[in-house]
Amino acid sequence: MLFLYIVGIIFIYPVYLLYFKRKTYYVNKKIQSRHIKGGAILLSNHKGFKDFMLYMCAFPFRKVYCLMSEKVFSFNKILNILIRSLGGIRVDRTKFEFSFIDKSVKLLNKNKLLLIFPEGKLPTSNTLGSFYPSYIMIALKSGKPIIPIYTPGEYKFFKRNKMVVGTPIYIRDYIKNENPTKEEIDYANNEIRKEILKLEKFYRYNVKRDKYHKAFKPSAFLCDLAKIILFLSRFGLFSKTYNKGKHNYKLKEKENMIIIANHTSFADPILLFRTFWRRRLKMIVADIVFNNHKLRSFLLRNLGCIKVNREKPSLSSLVEITDMLNCGCMLSIFPEGHINKDKELDDFKTGAAYFSLKTNTKILPIYIKPKEKGRYKLYLGEYIYPSGNINTENINNYNNLIKEKINQLIKENSK
Repeated sequence: MLFLYIVGIIFIYPVYLLYFKRKTYYVNKKIQSRHIKGGAILLSNHKGFKDFMLYMCAFPFRKVYCLMSEKVFSFNKILNILIRSLGGIRVDRTKFEFSFIDKSVKLLNKNKLLLIFPEGKLPTSNTLGSFYPSYIMIALKSGKPIIPIYTPGEYKFFKRNKMVVGTPIYIRDYIKNENPTKEEIDYANNEIRKEILKLEKFYRYNVKRDKYHKAFKPSAFLCDLAKIILFLSRFGLFSKTYNKGKHNYKLKEKENMIIIANHTSFADPILLFRTFWRRRLKMIVADIVFNNHKLRSFLLRNLGCIKVNREKPSLSSLVEITDMLNCGCMLSIFPEGHINKDKELDDFKTGAAYFSLKTNTKILPIYIKPKEKGRYKLYLGEYIYPSGNINTENINNYNNLIKEKINQLIKENSK
């Protein structure tokens, strides 16, 4: 069996690298990574037989044993031998035979890894099925931790397969009695199932986050190239400067943030892009700027601009902006909605206040001082933090507060 396992791994691993192309997310890598010490129960949702192949090579230098139904062993003798050599443990559900529990406990006591799909069968829908509680008895008898895992089961040649590793669960945190009742077991089973559901939400959040934060992203090539050019332009002979002063630390902000600024010229977006060159700054731009200009529309979209109808914003644009902020993006808005060369600010549109309240995102007010002697200066204010519910009165009050902060910056730095 050991010889067959080694031969199987040698042949499977190249396929694993080419086809599975695993990417792993961690809830807390410091607490639990793929390097698992000692025995543990790997508890995962189930999308297909390929799930076992994904996990088989996912944990470095560890053989993963797996509970499998009697159907997997009934195809033919050769496959039967191969599955057993790779770590398959037969579970005969038709005969209600529970010897697999003792086998599992013995393996765990030898500090092995045991993979269990508690749904017990392939799902008939995209929702997580109910869990069979046999893994709870194994965890109680062995005393080993349960490590929750989630995979979306998206197995395609040109797509990376992903998995999420959660933090260890100790069954004694849910069951204190040595002889637990059915109610205690059901309670623990439901709570652990909720942990797998949390991993699913964690996975979907990180997929969205990757969409905006990948270090190398072909669709963001123009944006990244522009950032480099704008950064280098700061050192050029005719480069414009800005005032950072004590606010330098805010230029290195890594969390989600909404930048609010006055709008006095076409150079304002460039100044913001250059100031926050470390981030892929997203910027809301009126739809009229995009209209009837194919080349300009192409460049604006690739630079990170979001097309929005100021009078009747579409639902898709609102969802996109909300998703970006929830995933830690930096968004820039000119709340006046147009270029205003007067010293007095026009009325602010309430979009920034609404998104800040909806996504609990702080706002950084900025005053862009009109050009003087060939130079621009940007003055960064203090953060404004949202509070309260999303209603018309609170949005208007918050919007007025934002405008007051910009006016305060103008008064302090207009001389």
